[in-house]
Amino acid sequence: SPPSARPQQNAGTATVRSIFVAPECARRGIAHSLMQRIESDAAAAGLFELQLTSTLSGEAFYRALGYTAEPRGHVVLPDGTAFGCTKMKKPLPLLTPSAA
Repeated sequence: SPPSARPQQNAGTATVRSIFVAPECARRGIAHSLMQRIESDAAAAGLFELQLTSTLSGEAFYRALGYTAEPRGHVVLPDGTAFGCTKMKKPLPLLTPSAA
C-alpha cells in the first residue's frame, strides 16, 4: 500500500506512519521522492506540519529533509522488543491559492 499521512487530533498536523524501501533499492532517491510527495499532498490538503517517529538509523535521512528531532526514546513492540527511536516534526510551507 502507498505511504500516507494520517490526520491527528491536532488540526493541521498529520503523522507519517512509515516509509520503507527494499534494501536492494536503497540509495536511489525512492524514499526522498515518497516523502516529497507526502509533504506536497499534506500541504495541498491544508496541513501545516508533519510528525513521525524515526528509527535511529533513519534520523539523518529525515534531518536532511528538514525535520527536527526531540530527545531520543524507545518503542516497545508487543513481544517486548525495544528499539531506539526519535520523534521528529517538520513545518510545511503555506500554499497560496495559486500554488495549490
